[in-house]
Amino acid sequence: QQVYARVREMLGGNYRFGISAAGALPAHLCRAFIAMRLPIMEGYGLVETCNTVNLNPIHKILPGSVGPLAGSVSGCIAEDGEWLVRGDNLMLAYWKNEEANQEAFTEDGYLKTGDIVEELADGYIKIVDRKKALLVLRNGAKVPTVKIENLFALSPVVDQVFVIGDDREHVVGLVVPRFDFFIKYYQKHEIVFNETLLQFVTERDHSMCVKVGLDFIGKSPVKEMIDKEINEANQKLEDYEKIRNYLIINRRFNQMASEITPTLKFKRTNIYKHFAVEIENLYKEIGDQ
Repeated sequence: QQVYARVREMLGGNYRFGISAAGALPAHLCRAFIAMRLPIMEGYGLVETCNTVNLNPIHKILPGSVGPLAGSVSGCIAEDGEWLVRGDNLMLAYWKNEEANQEAFTEDGYLKTGDIVEELADGYIKIVDRKKALLVLRNGAKVPTVKIENLFALSPVVDQVFVIGDDREHVVGLVVPRFDFFIKYYQKHEIVFNETLLQFVTERDHSMCVKVGLDFIGKSPVKEMIDKEINEANQKLEDYEKIRNYLIINRRFNQMASEITPTLKFKRTNIYKHFAVEIENLYKEIGDQ
């Protein structure tokens, strides 16, 4: 309770609630904030919907969901699981792009959100993944990338995880370590590495390492700690969802390379292109051609 009180104090002492959207808020993190009496109301919306479509009510937050439909909005789930919505808050059309308009709406006027969802109790909606981000394995099994990637959201040693599996038998991944963590670890344990290869960026007055040398990621502490994280995550996944092979890479995915969006979502096509050779090697190692 003393720790929780200090966190509340750091937020000014008058915190009532926060609202979360864009990237998914992991359920366990939502519960942690509720336990600290810092409720976060996760919601959902798109630019095309003038924002809010779903929102957790402050008096009945369901961690892991984006809540029920907001007032005056209606929604339904398509056969493939896509969330379809309709209401006065929707855009009229894309500007001078009739082809896009025809693709965006159903015949009865519902907007195709592009998100795959599940309906929970009391009309609450859970976002499974972006329709384009679902991995469809060779056997037809569908793997939600966000489910896997969110398992590393609070990892002290893993920064980013990008998983691959379309038209393959197994899921593999590209893993970016938390470089700042390992820099401090190496310095503390007097592990020598090439510091001249470190690259940093400054965001919001905070300096962050975004690229290291290959010698850095080749050290045994990185391999051992990340391997442990991967194994622990795999224990929480269905057999067909498990990460069967992975590669530790020496730089973060970034906006400059057009690999992530401003809201930190992966641009999957670009990452596939940039790491095509590495991805193929991962599959060759496990005999998945």
